Amino acid sequence: MPDTRLFLLLLCLLMSACAPGGPGSEALLSSSQLRTAMAKLPGAQVIEGNPLRISYPSGILFAEASVLPMPGGPEQLDPLMTLIRQSGVAWQLRVHAVSGEGEKYDRLLAAERVKVLRTYLKSSGVDLLKITITAVSGSGVPLELSIAE
Repeated sequence: MPDTRLFLLLLCLLMSACAPGGPGSEALLSSSQLRTAMAKLPGAQVIEGNPLRISYPSGILFAEASVLPMPGGPEQLDPLMTLIRQSGVAWQLRVHAVSGEGEKYDRLLAAERVKVLRTYLKSSGVDLLKITITAVSGSGVPLELSIAE
């Protein structure tokens, strides 16, 4: 019997040593590290100000009037998901949509993009309680993020 308990203990230790770290295992970033990391995000533009913002201009993530990201869009967002998880701060996301089909369609398009982004954030291990996402119809960059104050 003692051999069985020892075996199970060793098996648990081995499994925990081999398991990758979860979203909570990443270290939090300082303010200067956060600025540096934001500047390195692929496809993103950093907008200085208070609060500091990141924007993904048209043609980077979403094609005009499209709900789903363009090919390569999710790969561009992976470093952003890591940054959000590591930052330890709350974020505000604004999702814009303009299609040329009218206000009602633009509202629907922005809301559907929000659903896609929520699913992606959740599947990337981002704590959705630290994210506020707003759908906005009309002109503006398709995705803009800022640190919540």
